[in-house]
Amino acid sequence: MYSIERFFAVLQDIKVAHYISASLYRAEAKEKCLQCDRTMAGGRDYTRANCRVENPTGNSLPDFVALYGGGNLWSERVVALVQSKGLTGYRATEIELVPLLGSTLPVERQRYYAVDFTGRVEVSRQHFDDNLGQVCPACGTWRPTRGKVSWGDKTVAIRTDLGPLPDFTTGGNVRVGNHLCSRAFVDLVRDHSFTGFSFRPAARGLPRVDLANPSWFDTFREQARTSYPELLEE
Repeated sequence: MYSIERFFAVLQDIKVAHYISASLYRAEAKEKCLQCDRTMAGGRDYTRANCRVENPTGNSLPDFVALYGGGNLWSERVVALVQSKGLTGYRATEIELVPLLGSTLPVERQRYYAVDFTGRVEVSRQHFDDNLGQVCPACGTWRPTRGKVSWGDKTVAIRTDLGPLPDFTTGGNVRVGNHLCSRAFVDLVRDHSFTGFSFRPAARGLPRVDLANPSWFDTFREQARTSYPELLEE
């Protein structure tokens, strides 16, 4: 069985994206695919890396900042809660923050972590690209076929009958190009008012999650029922 209601794409809040950005430096690719030479999911070594932050306002940093080139920067309070709740499918490495020229960092600030999503899931090729894209058979890296499937028009339906699913993933048989999280993580962010996060369903054409709505999941299901009834779990 395949479902769209187990995972949601992790996005940066639009307001945060206008003011704060971050890039990793000296993050080494410790594990590369032998067939396509792409870095494997979770295959970066951050032990010698730092994170250069552009923050011209000097305001407090949010709990989440999306990293240029892919990846996540989480505050220590997010990482601590995720660990305490036993969520799976990620690796967090504490990282030094370095302000870019013209930027300042708050004197009193949390520690921050570079977070890799390492969980693996099986993605429905029928719903993802109707088997029209090109997929590396070794690592699952996906590329569009010219004139057939673009980067932004795919639906990620996850197979749910293969045992316990991780809470964080970028795919498995197909690397989907997004960082996906479980409903449990969305609820943690909402319940604890973590800043900087935004989420959208993994199915195209559906609106972003309204974190101000305590019944957001019921609203999502009602929105999805019209377009994706076969991908909802009854």
